[in-house]
Amino acid sequence: MHLNLSPLNPNTRDTYEEEYQEGGLYDQQGGSCQTYLFAKYFHRHFRVPLSGAFSVLDMGCAVGNALPVWKQKYPQARLYGCDVSPTAIRRAEEKSGNLAQFFVGGFEELNEVYDVIYCSNVLEHFEAYEQIAAHLIKHCKILYVITPFSELKNRSPMRLKHGKFHVTSFYQDSFDFLTESGLAARINTKVFRAPGAWSWTFKYRCYRLLRSALLGDPIEQEPLQIGYEIVAR
Repeated sequence: MHLNLSPLNPNTRDTYEEEYQEGGLYDQQGGSCQTYLFAKYFHRHFRVPLSGAFSVLDMGCAVGNALPVWKQKYPQARLYGCDVSPTAIRRAEEKSGNLAQFFVGGFEELNEVYDVIYCSNVLEHFEAYEQIAAHLIKHCKILYVITPFSELKNRSPMRLKHGKFHVTSFYQDSFDFLTESGLAARINTKVFRAPGAWSWTFKYRCYRLLRSALLGDPIEQEPLQIGYEIVAR
């Protein structure tokens, strides 16, 4: 697989290497907590239909905060994490090297086959998400993808724009092409809230409702996540 990014897409390997430096943008924006919470919410809504020592690859694992959640949920699972940033992988090994094996790599370097690939809040950064998903499903039995759901910017779907990191919006049918092409046997989806990571907190939800009631403010769409369980054929 060869991934070509538009010159407008800022999601380059160099960008992420800088972002994952200690004190970098990932830390400034609470990325570790967000990654952990995404994993917690994922496991509330999906249960892997496998048992024993099945293998799990966290594709785009950042500094590895999702894998302790996986270990808690599936103690016998063999866990792996990869990311394009050497700094992210170093930090992941320092933090969770006793729980998982980590390696530097992106979609193009994926060669091994795993029982499960978990790809959380990664694909919204790529306009070529269909090419990426078609590649990932060939390397696992079950592909789990989590992305923002029906994300909008100025009331329009996400698109390539200079300096914008989210370039694609996702809906229930965004991966139907995998079943239509014969790469997947079936796809299950779940739209869910992720307070503290992506969706509104209870406090902010009350604030928005109060403003609407007292001041007539329109109630904007709450940010949601969508999870996909894609079973390979």
